[in-house]
Amino acid sequence: RRLLALSEAQLRKNGLEQLLVRAWKWSNQTLRMWARFVSLLALSSPLALLLPMGKYMGSHEKWEAEVVWPYVQWAIGCAGPTSIKLCQWVSTRDDLLPPLWCTRLVRGD
Repeated sequence: RRLLALSEAQLRKNGLEQLLVRAWKWSNQTLRMWARFVSLLALSSPLALLLPMGKYMGSHEKWEAEVVWPYVQWAIGCAGPTSIKLCQWVSTRDDLLPPLWCTRLVRGD
């Protein structure tokens, strides 16, 4: 009987340990996912201000070429290789982006 009780206690202990390990892994993955989301949001949020500001400037093309486009290139590079590949793919789709942006993404200038 005592052996049986001991094994049940060990099973409960092991089950609790496994549950705690699973919970730790899940919370760790969730926190990393949210941290990545926030970092990408921080990289892309200045564009929400830069693009509309260009419409109110005198020379929209100049503003876009000198301010917005260098930031876009920097942000894409900082976002990582997946973002670079996604932008390479999007650059082939001139129905998704303005043609000027497509040519800039292709050339990388």
